[in-house]
Amino acid sequence: MTDALDPADLFDLRFVRDARLSPDGRFAVCAISATDRVELTERAVAGRIGLDEIQGGTFTITNLGAFGADAFTPIVNPPQCAILGVGRIAERPWVVDGEIAVRPSVWLSVTFDHRLVDGAPAARFLEALASRLS
Repeated sequence: MTDALDPADLFDLRFVRDARLSPDGRFAVCAISATDRVELTERAVAGRIGLDEIQGGTFTITNLGAFGADAFTPIVNPPQCAILGVGRIAERPWVVDGEIAVRPSVWLSVTFDHRLVDGAPAARFLEALASRLS
């Protein structure tokens, strides 16, 4: 398969560091600029990023599809609340308008810390994500 998806077409991804609840009950965040994000990404790929720079996240996206895994169960990185596992995009039989057709599909799995997130909101998140991708 040669088609690629641009995440910017699917999601409004915000890179945020040090989100904290302010005394008035609102979130106070320090957003990462596009320039800083590019620089952090380059250093991470080169293996030159410090542990202190990758701490404080709340959600992780992991992709083992690039290594041929169709589906897997990712493990939450404490103290984060959830992790999304993305499997390999492959052509599979799919029912379209009552007929079987071959379509690219991907397995998604979400693991969450039930102390922080109930099952219903986690399921709605996965349902909304699947709907956006289809």
